[in-house]
Parts: sequence; structure tokens; C-alpha cells
Amino acid sequence: MLLSRRFLVPLLLLLLLVLAAGATACTSGKDAEAAEESTDRNAAEQVAEEGTEEEEAVPVTLAVARRGRIEALLRATANLEAERQVQVYSQATGIVTRLAAEEGDHLRRGDLLVQLDDRQARSAVAKAESRLRRQRRETDRIERLWKKKLVSEQDFSEARYQLEQLELELADARRDLEYTSVRTPIDGTIAKRSVQLGERVQAGAPLFEIVDFDSLVARIFVPEKDLSRLALGQVGRISSRSLGKTVYSGRVQRISPVIDPATGTAKVTLAVGDQPGLRPGMYVDVALVTRVEEDAVLVPKQAVIYDRDRAWLFRIDDQQRAHKVEIEIELADRESVKPAAGIRAGDRLVTAGQTGLKEGARITEVPATSSGA
Repeated sequence: MLLSRRFLVPLLLLLLLVLAAGATACTSGKDAEAAEESTDRNAAEQVAEEGTEEEEAVPVTLAVARRGRIEALLRATANLEAERQVQVYSQATGIVTRLAAEEGDHLRRGDLLVQLDDRQARSAVAKAESRLRRQRRETDRIERLWKKKLVSEQDFSEARYQLEQLELELADARRDLEYTSVRTPIDGTIAKRSVQLGERVQAGAPLFEIVDFDSLVARIFVPEKDLSRLALGQVGRISSRSLGKTVYSGRVQRISPVIDPATGTAKVTLAVGDQPGLRPGMYVDVALVTRVEEDAVLVPKQAVIYDRDRAWLFRIDDQQRAHKVEIEIELADRESVKPAAGIRAGDRLVTAGQTGLKEGARITEVPATSSGA
């Protein structure tokens, strides 16, 4: 029996709705599967790409640890001084009749410097000698009479007293005559002349300054903690910026037995002596050699990184990877350090490019002159 038209139309509409919903569900499932497959494929491709990408290498400059000589140095500065440096003064008053020495002259002890007018002094000596001769004769005569009991003992004692006084007077006159000839009291070089020919000088006037260059010393002040490294006779190197690269030698002559409580240092005196170019008052650098090792493993100072009281560096292995090594510095000079342990001769060490370098990082070596370094 055929359905009536009134029920057929709604039934067709319902059938169409069911078919449309099924088609939509089918399409959504296929799209989701396709999207999931696309995501998995992209992830796999990304993993593959990451696996094939090379690790980036850090550019660094390298140096090789080597064996060599190293010295432990104690550095200080000083002004050179002459321990024997004297001012020569006039001990008499008179006119300068002769200048026997000039600035720069090297003299021996007792050499003549200045001669003063000595005529008055010579006359005084002659008069004293004359009076003394007369008194001696008189004393001899009175002694003979005293032995014969012809004069009293008091007369004889008075005569001897007068003789002693005249002997002292003659000694004074001869000393005044000697003062008119001014002589150098030490071996040395004339550093300054303060008198002119023909000038009248007074007793006590400065005439010359004399310096013994053989007594040249450098006095340095060493911290208390470093005194155990010092000993008499130790070699020191003396240099001055005004003299370029010339290096002079000195030796520890004295070590003060006391510590200055204000500075915590002790005075150490180095004998320098007369060496060409060195002058009293010159500012110099002093380097005392306190220890020497002839065959030590040496590391360039550029390789060492300091962090508070610790020191470390990067060593490179055969796979071009960096490894951080902490070291204890035993000796150091201007260019190198000697680690107490942990580094061997031939080890490759990073000297530039350590910033940002991490443990195990791959490196690539660049020359020291490269802009990358």
C-alpha cells in the first residue's frame, strides 16, 4: 500500500539529514587522520635534521705546556743610596789659595782638596816652638839646681808645668796649621764643590760633598710573610727605566732583625756597588731571586683564569674538546707559571677564547694573530 503524500515528505527529509550527518562524520575522521599523519611526519623530519646537524665549535687560541727554567722573584722598588757620603767642612778661617780637586774627581783618603792661606798659622807654630825651646832650657837648669838642693821643689814643679803648657800650645798651633790644608776623609768621588778660589771661608763652612760609589746600596722593605724566602748573599737584579734594558746585579747584605709594626715590613739592604750608569738617588726596580727550578713544567700566564683564591685553565684532548682543570700555582714569573701538579709538558692549553667556554665543549684552533682570537 502506498504511503500517503502527507507522510512521505517528512520521511524523505529525515533520510536526507541522516545521510548528511554520516558524510560529515566520515570526512572529519579522515581529516584528523591526515593531520595526525602530517604532524608525525614533520616531527620525524625535524628529528632527522637535528641528528644530522653538526655541533658548533668554539674558536680559541692554544699554547703548549713546555719544560724550562723558572725563577721565583720578590719584587720591590728603591732609591739608590751611598752609605759612605760625607760633607767636608772648613775647620779654619782663611783665604782659599788653591783648589786641588773638582767635581767628578776620584780621590783617595788624605788627598788635598783645598789649601787656605797658612802664613799666620806657620808663624804661630814657629813662635810656639821658640818658646818651648827656651822653656826646656830653663827647666833643665832648674832641675840641676833642684838636684843640688839650691832651689825648692816648688820652683822645679812650676818650671815643669810651664813646659807642659808650652808643649800643648805648640800642639794647638800645629793643628791649626794642619786645618789650613783641607783633605778628603774617605775614598770617593767629588759630587759637589761649594767653594771658589780666592774666597774667604769661615770655620764650619761647607766646601765639598764626597760620595763613595763602592758603597752604593738599595734598601727595600719586605713584607713579614716573605722574610722566610730571603737569605744573606741572595742575588738581586737592579734595573732602571731611565737606563733601558740594562740589568745590574746586587746581593743581600743585611736583613733587619725587627719588623716595623706600622707597616709589617722589614728593611733589607742590597749591596750594589759602583756600576756604570748607577747614581745615588736613582729610582730602581729590584727583583730578588728566591728560588730557581731548571726543568719545570711551564704554563703561559694567558692560560690561567683566576676566581677569587682559585686558579684554573682549559686543557684540550685528542677529540678537540675542552676540559676544565684546577691548578695550584707553585712558582710564577712575568710570562709563565709552574703548577704544583695536574699539567704535563705537551698538554694543549687555551690561552684566548676562554670566555663562555664550557666543560666538554668542542673547539677549533685559530692563530693568535687572527681577529677571531
